[in-house]
Parts: sequence; C-alpha cells; structure tokens
Amino acid sequence: MAEVSGRRKPAERAVVTYTASHGAEAPTISDNGAVSFGESADCDARFACPSVPDEGVPRVAGRLVAAPTNRFDLGLTELQQSILVAYCEPHPRGRLQPVTHKDVDEARSYHPNTAREILYDVWALMFAHDVPMPDVSDKSVASAEAARVHGRLWAMT
Repeated sequence: MAEVSGRRKPAERAVVTYTASHGAEAPTISDNGAVSFGESADCDARFACPSVPDEGVPRVAGRLVAAPTNRFDLGLTELQQSILVAYCEPHPRGRLQPVTHKDVDEARSYHPNTAREILYDVWALMFAHDVPMPDVSDKSVASAEAARVHGRLWAMT
C-alpha cells in the first residue's frame, strides 16, 4: 500500500476500461475493492444504458473483483518449465483436443515417453504444493490448465 498524507492508500490492482455512450471510462479496483457493472445508476461501470442515469433501473449485472494471485515455488528445472509451456501452447486451428504427449515429443525431437514422464513429475510437484488443479483424470490437461489459470507463475531453479 502506498502512503498518502499519513494514511495508507489501497494499492491499485486492476483497471476496468470500456467505452460507454458518454465516453471512455476506466474505474480502478484497489485491494479488497470491487467495481459494480450493469445498467443501474449506482453501477461504477455503466453499459447498455442511456448516457443519463435512469434512477428507476435497478440492474446491477455483477461485480468485478481483483483477487490476489498465488505464486507457487515448485523449483522447476528449465526442462520441466519448457515441457509445461509446450503443453500450454494453443491448439492447432480446427483441433479441439489438447496437445498430446506425442505432439510435444515430436516438436522437441524427444523420445516418445520423455514429455509424458517430465509432465507427470510436474503434476506431482503441483499436487504436493497444493496447486489448485481441475479434477480430471488426464494429468496433461490438469497441469496445463493449472499453469494457464495461475499464469505459469512457477519459480525455476
């Protein structure tokens, strides 16, 4: 938190930017703060509404909150990090299923089981460090989705 005239000002965590009918808006979300959005005159971020607030419209669609991000120090090696990044690559156009072990091995010219074994080690580290992961049987999907959700915030050794 930043000091302001002897008081502590909440740290700014996010800004909601959008174009409204009356011009651009950018409400700020601070620590433990939220921004309401919807059509109501009471909303911080008003959209789909006339430029003059209608006091009779009680529509708050929801609230945007800047939540703290957990950082996990898994101590991943460079190889583990690169394998995890490979599983997080976007799907090829027109393909719905996730990247496979074979895809990663071929892209990196590895032995057919190398990526799978390394990814399972990463999954085990995530599990041991209580990293929230989706409850799915496919460890590659669980690991990649956890890395996406947490912004790949894994410390490397």
